[in-house]
Amino acid sequence: PTTIHDLLYNDKYTILCSYRVKVPLKHGQVHLVHCIPEKSCTVKAVSKPDDEYRVSVGLPKNMCRLPPPCESWQVQYEYICPLLPSGDAWDPKTHTFYVWGDLDFDEYGDSHISTVPPHLRAIHPCYMNQIVPQTMIGNCVAISDPDTYKWTGKTFDSWVIQAQYYWRPTKKDSRANCGPAVEVEPGDLIRTRIEYDAQDGSINVVIAVVGESGDERADKRSEIVLARPFLHDPSLFESWKDFFGKCIAAEEQGDDNAATPSSKVPRQDDETNSPGLRGSVKSAESNNRGAMARACLNVEYKGRVDLETLKSVCPFRVKKAAFPGVPFDFKWNTHLYCPRTGRVQVLEDSEGSKMSLAIDDAVTMT
Repeated sequence: PTTIHDLLYNDKYTILCSYRVKVPLKHGQVHLVHCIPEKSCTVKAVSKPDDEYRVSVGLPKNMCRLPPPCESWQVQYEYICPLLPSGDAWDPKTHTFYVWGDLDFDEYGDSHISTVPPHLRAIHPCYMNQIVPQTMIGNCVAISDPDTYKWTGKTFDSWVIQAQYYWRPTKKDSRANCGPAVEVEPGDLIRTRIEYDAQDGSINVVIAVVGESGDERADKRSEIVLARPFLHDPSLFESWKDFFGKCIAAEEQGDDNAATPSSKVPRQDDETNSPGLRGSVKSAESNNRGAMARACLNVEYKGRVDLETLKSVCPFRVKKAAFPGVPFDFKWNTHLYCPRTGRVQVLEDSEGSKMSLAIDDAVTMT
């Protein structure tokens, strides 16, 4: 069992056991679970309640390639702050909404993405790497220690914006660098800027309310500056420029090994000191190749979720999604998601009701 706990249901105590099947079945086999109670009771199999829904707007993976590390760049998103969540199930103490436009670099390192190849997985030992300034409400990641970057949560009854960098040194350990949390109102135009400076190798992260003049309001703004990734361990990378260069060098090594796995002669520009990595920031720039960075916008809803509450904050009104080299009029992919269904165009709840949400009602892009 992955989870066992007691809960009170219809004035009776129930033991709930949750199993996650990890071994695939062969033809003719079935999974069998024995329940042998000590006292008389009723045994009933039920589906696990949904604990996450998402409305997602994403750039196709083959277009998520940044400029080379020698060039500065900016990723920018704009969207309308949603209405306050409502519905019988909504509880800010146990539910969470994160609305965000992000960049993640999980195509590199010991990532949660199972398809990352070994030569890219070896770049660093961390499990997750996400720059995610967000608009949020409910029980949220909100406060970070300035030395250890361990975070604590806080419950918000109204929407706030916060610049945030979130990463996982291991699968079970998460850290964050959180900027100030600033109250915003439904209907506010929210702008996110993620800006890389090629000169010093840092990334500036801003989320702000846009005023009527089109400028960001100084009193409705949250900002952090990231000198490097994985702030808990300065030995991993000197800067984001160092990180990008080593990622690209590892990709080049994989390309070279695939072309001539045993006879490739080392190049003269092999300057990296990292074990197993060949190439350098210089060689990456000379090939005009940039690192991969997944660009996405989400309404991320967590807790004992239900569609009525999700529908109360929809549609997700995206006004702008700008990524280097991608035309402004390019149509980004949209889908709904929950762990039970994967990516879908129409989301139905797990309780057997007739309630559903279609993607055309969940998001608009103008």
